[in-house]
Amino acid sequence: MNGQGRPARIRIGLALGILAALIYFVTVPKLYYISQPGFARSAEALIRLPSGTSLEGFQNSTSDKPADKAEASNPPKSTEFNDGESGDLQTVNSGWYYTAVRLDRVNALQAVLHRIKSGEVSTVRAVLGQLEEPVYMERMKTVMQLSLQQAAEASLGQADVLDKTVPDGVAVRSSGSVGDGLTLETADMILRAGGETVRSLQELLDQMKVSVRNDSALRLEILRDGQKVLLEGGVRTAAVEQLQLSLENSGKFQAVNPPEFQEVKQLFLPKAAKPLTWSGAEAGGPSAGLMAALALYDRVVPGDLLDGRTIAGTGTIDAQGRVGAVGGVVDKVNAAAAAGAGWFLVPSQEADEAERAAKAAANQHKNAPAEPMIVIGVKNLADAIQKLGG
Repeated sequence: MNGQGRPARIRIGLALGILAALIYFVTVPKLYYISQPGFARSAEALIRLPSGTSLEGFQNSTSDKPADKAEASNPPKSTEFNDGESGDLQTVNSGWYYTAVRLDRVNALQAVLHRIKSGEVSTVRAVLGQLEEPVYMERMKTVMQLSLQQAAEASLGQADVLDKTVPDGVAVRSSGSVGDGLTLETADMILRAGGETVRSLQELLDQMKVSVRNDSALRLEILRDGQKVLLEGGVRTAAVEQLQLSLENSGKFQAVNPPEFQEVKQLFLPKAAKPLTWSGAEAGGPSAGLMAALALYDRVVPGDLLDGRTIAGTGTIDAQGRVGAVGGVVDKVNAAAAAGAGWFLVPSQEADEAERAAKAAANQHKNAPAEPMIVIGVKNLADAIQKLGG
C-alpha cells in the first residue's frame, strides 16, 4: 500500500513545486516596465538666461527671471522611473509645460494585466539594455541637456537674437561604432582624439581623416559614466563621410547610421558676457525640447505668445527647429489633462493619436477642462509659433 501511494505523493509534490515556481516567477521578479501618465512640469525653468541679462526691447523684463527647480522628464521619451507609487499629477497654472511618462517596474502578472488594458509594456532589457537603471537615467539626463542646447539654438535662431556660439566639446547622442574597437555609447563625451583635445566636430573629423589617410589606429579618450575610457582602432571611411556631410550642411544632414554626434556649444545673447545654461532634471530624454524652445522664444520676443493659456506638449527638436516624434504620447496627453492643460502640442505625425487620447481623457480627471484639450500637430518651431498665433 505504501509502495503504491509513494508515486502519487511524488507527483503531487512535483505539481506543487512547479506551481510554486510558476507563481514565484509570475509575481516576484520585476522584469517589465509599464508606461503610465507621468507629470506636467514648467518648461520655462529648463533654459536659463545668464544673471543680469537685459531683455529690454524683448519681453517685458530687464533681468533674468528666477528659475524654479526644474524636474524633467527609446522612439525617445521623457521618462521617470519609480516603484509603482501613484504619479505626481498636480494642477498647473497658465504657462508652458512639458510632459513625461512614468515607467513602473512590475512583475509578469502586472504586465499582462496592464497590456490587457491596452497599456504599453516593455521588458527591462529592452529599455535598459545591459545598463543598471541609475546609469541609464544619468545618460538620459545628459541626452536631455543636449536636447535643451538644441532647443535654445533653435529658439534664439528663430527669434534672431543668437549672437554667437562657442564650441565646447563633442558628445555622443546615440551609440554606435566608427570603426573596429571604436564603439561609442550614448552620452559619451569625446575628450581627446589622436592625442589632441577635441572641442568641436571639425577637430574630431580632422583626427578621423588622419587615421583613414594613414591607415592607422585612432586613439580616443572619452568620458563615460564619470570614468575616463581609452579606445583604439581603425576608423571606417563611411564614418568620416557621414560626419563630413553633417558639417557641410550645418547640421541639417541627419545621420543614417549611428553613432550620432553633437557639438556641445556655449550660446550667447547679444551683449551677454556669459552663456545660457540648462537646468538639472530628475528624469531624462529629449522630448522636452519643443516646449523648452517655445518657452524661451516667448521670453525673448516682444509680445505674449502664451496669451494666458495653459499649453502642454511633447516633441524632440533639433538646432534647425525640426520637431521629431516621441514615444508615450497617450500617457503624456493624460498627464497634461490631469494637470488641467487646455492645449497640447505634439509632432504632426502623432497628432491623430494625441487627438483620440485627448477626447478619451476629457472629464476623466478631476482637474481636466470640461472640453477636450485642443491638440495641435506641428512640424517645426516656426509651424508651432504660427499655429499658436505668433
